[in-house]
Amino acid sequence: MALNRCDGTRLPDLEAGRAHQIPAHPSESRITLEVRRAETILARASLFSASGFNWHVKEPIERIDRFGLSHDGTEPWISGAVVTGAPAVPDIPADPLRAPGLRLTSRRIFFIGRHPDQVRCWPAEPAPEDWSPIWAISITRRGRAVYCGPSTVDASPLPLVPGRDRDPLWRQVLWRWRRRVVPPLGSAASSLWNQYQEAARHDGHR
Repeated sequence: MALNRCDGTRLPDLEAGRAHQIPAHPSESRITLEVRRAETILARASLFSASGFNWHVKEPIERIDRFGLSHDGTEPWISGAVVTGAPAVPDIPADPLRAPGLRLTSRRIFFIGRHPDQVRCWPAEPAPEDWSPIWAISITRRGRAVYCGPSTVDASPLPLVPGRDRDPLWRQVLWRWRRRVVPPLGSAASSLWNQYQEAARHDGHR
């Protein structure tokens, strides 16, 4: 009997027509998939988890059905992350506390938004619900920045909205603590992190 494995961990057996959900991995990391019979490897493939990229293909290159077979184009079909013809489901709100790589064992986690007044300290304060956090920064002796936003393509820092007061904690976490916070993994997230640090550095001169 063939066993499905992901990075050495056996995945549960599924009925026909269902797909495995790959366990969470850090961005920019290699994921190894294997099909085994006992300890004999029958097939092996590797995937690479990317933190973000620009999609330039307008039409699907290949459409498949729920069994992974080539599809003639009538609905429903799947192509990458695009699913057409499937039953509608309500939007599931993103949970920043489930961001991959976030350490919930940290005594403090700072959620940082795009504006200089958007910062929360969890668990003393609840996770934000009226704005979308971009960064989750866990603090122990050293902090670690984890990207928790929807997309790195449209997540750059924004100026303060007129009529609001900037929160000095936003600059403190991003700029004054910059040497004690480990940058995020991945080139796209790292580049975005640098933008936030620069915005926080200049925010102190306004």
